Amino acid sequence: MNDAILKLVNTSNKRYDFDKRINMLYYLKDYYPKNKFINSQLTDCQINDRNYVYKFKNGESKIAFEISKNIKEGLKAVNFNPANFILITIPASSNNSTLLRLYVFSKYLSSILKIDDGFDTIKTKDHSPFKGAYGIDKTQFLTFNSEKYQGKNVLLFDDLITTGETFGQVSTKILNTGANSVTGIFLAQTIR
Repeated sequence: MNDAILKLVNTSNKRYDFDKRINMLYYLKDYYPKNKFINSQLTDCQINDRNYVYKFKNGESKIAFEISKNIKEGLKAVNFNPANFILITIPASSNNSTLLRLYVFSKYLSSILKIDDGFDTIKTKDHSPFKGAYGIDKTQFLTFNSEKYQGKNVLLFDDLITTGETFGQVSTKILNTGANSVTGIFLAQTIR
């Protein structure tokens, strides 16, 4: 399978009711979590995709460059127009993890897409991960510098989309504080 093919996120199977102002949501890979799928249940390709996600989360810059190139090619294939866009990444639960995973990725992807880099637009206060938590305010530890995206279109990246709650809450906050539009891009969609 071509790693640069973007797939549409299936929003009908997400628990979150997305803001109607959100544009398309795209992802590159399917993610089969270890707590739901053991290796013997998966193909080699599915195991490789899972490991790809782990390598990104561990901050491997080689993977960040590959993902950036694949996203660029995938967006080109869906006729993405980068005019007036800024790339914003949803931070991890700690500043160290955010720097490790997202800094190089954000710099490189924004550069090759020729859009503004909004890496520091959303900042987090270190907190316990929300893994498995639903129905809480996922923006409670985040601060938004809305001046950076006022009147702009936002390409909003998160590594995984599972229920859609984190992305939904963050994108709604961005739209309510001055962005023209939000388009979602994810490394992977969690398979359940």
